[in-house]
Amino acid sequence: MESKIIVLLLSALIWTDCAQSQLPDNFSCETVSAQRLNLTALAGYWYEAVRVPNVDVMNCLNVSVPATTDHELELQLEYVNTVDKRPLTVKETISFPWDDATANGIFNLEYITEVMNISVTYKLVYAQPQLMAILCGYASISPMPLFKIFTRQRQLDPIIVSYITKQLDKTSYGNNVHWTEQSPDRCNAAVSPKLTVITVFGLAIISSLWS
Repeated sequence: MESKIIVLLLSALIWTDCAQSQLPDNFSCETVSAQRLNLTALAGYWYEAVRVPNVDVMNCLNVSVPATTDHELELQLEYVNTVDKRPLTVKETISFPWDDATANGIFNLEYITEVMNISVTYKLVYAQPQLMAILCGYASISPMPLFKIFTRQRQLDPIIVSYITKQLDKTSYGNNVHWTEQSPDRCNAAVSPKLTVITVFGLAIISSLWS
């Protein structure tokens, strides 16, 4: 019964209030409205469940959101870097200035190398603090929209996974969906600060251009 209730909630939250089962042809993460942050409600752990595009450069991503902030919003991240095919768990803090953009759910990232600069922007487009948060993003070098679904549960009920998959298959992004690994037995490894999350995001964008 609980699973059926959650499925109904997901149906209402994702496909009526946010994404819709069919996104319009002119949908753009650049123009879609963001949702103002309510840190008190969003505080705590969030687990990445779904990612678009379908690139496997990190798994087990979880984000810890603080209940309050002053000058900067500091997010505690932990994820498994899979870029070099030797999974290593990375723990780090990523900071955003507590300005109008961040307070209004817009997160700007910069990935800078010797050969190129990549800017990535994510917007919080929907949040139900007890269930999920949906981010819609875009990058300076790719026209493909970027999506992330975070949930409060580390591992979703298979019924929910099946339901969300069927709904995503109805959109033009169905073939580009990646369900991230979150099982506890596969999300533990030696801690290493080898790559920052900004670097991993940049590699994900680059990988999407060649997929």
